[in-house]
Amino acid sequence: MRKSNKTEKTYAQKINQVKRRELRKQIEKAINHHEYFRNAYFWNPPKTSGERRKYEERNSCYIEFTYDGKQYAYECIMTCTCRNVIYNGTFSVDGDKVTVRAFNKILWELDAAINAYEAKNENQKEELKEDNRNE
Repeated sequence: MRKSNKTEKTYAQKINQVKRRELRKQIEKAINHHEYFRNAYFWNPPKTSGERRKYEERNSCYIEFTYDGKQYAYECIMTCTCRNVIYNGTFSVDGDKVTVRAFNKILWELDAAINAYEAKNENQKEELKEDNRNE
């Protein structure tokens, strides 16, 4: 038996909603990582060279995603010298460097879309409850 068109749309909307939430988590992770490490130069590095390499490996990251047909990327390279912790974070859109504001803008758009979807679902649930009461 074939699903109704309305059920297929609802299912597609739920999948899109899940993808939006996952994308939001990725973007939020990149922004939080950047905010945490941007003043790292003034931190004290680990004592031994092995600990410094582990620190670099553990805190360096690369996050990439596509949104509205554009390729977004965040690359973080941590370097520890004997005296300093050096953070190099790069945000880019289609290979062009941008500031963190571009990622904050996407985060804001995703929040608006998620909130609109949830509000729509709440309205539908309330309407169903009212219809059930009236019957």
